[in-house]
Amino acid sequence: MELSNRLETIASFVTEGYVVADIGTDHGYIPIYLTSNGNCPRAYAMDVNKEPLSRAKTHIEEENAGEVVSCILSDGLHELPQDDVDSIVIAGMGGDLVVRILEQDFDKLANVKELILSPQSHLERVRHFLNDHGFRILEEEFLNAALKTMKEEYGSINQFMIKGLNISMQQKEDFKQKVLE
Repeated sequence: MELSNRLETIASFVTEGYVVADIGTDHGYIPIYLTSNGNCPRAYAMDVNKEPLSRAKTHIEEENAGEVVSCILSDGLHELPQDDVDSIVIAGMGGDLVVRILEQDFDKLANVKELILSPQSHLERVRHFLNDHGFRILEEEFLNAALKTMKEEYGSINQFMIKGLNISMQQKEDFKQKVLE
């Protein structure tokens, strides 16, 4: 499966060997790509809406990835199998929604080793949230997408910059303590 530049960049941030959950998966491309290339042993495609999850299931079946990619209907992290997920991807939505998703189920992040976030707006709010909650940005990449690609992917050209953040906890024990408080 081939990915767009944006999705390939996001997928490249996931640590090899980690189990990944793609929140707001839409089409399921990232979990399919990561498992079919052997980067991840297992993945979860999660979405709040039935239609995108149905689309993801169709793509998963087409790629024969049903044994390693599971679909979960979930509002954000609510249904996250938290003891099984190492890496969380949240991409393709605004920064306010990214922060809301992380805030409403903050306790679900206790065992997660990394967050891969690609907010389409309000990057500063995402950075503020991460800083205020003891996260450290390990790597980031700004990707200029060609106008043609942006038109194909979004139907408009009002976004010129895509952000990818790889975030990890500074100190795991301090983080767990914050969650328990």
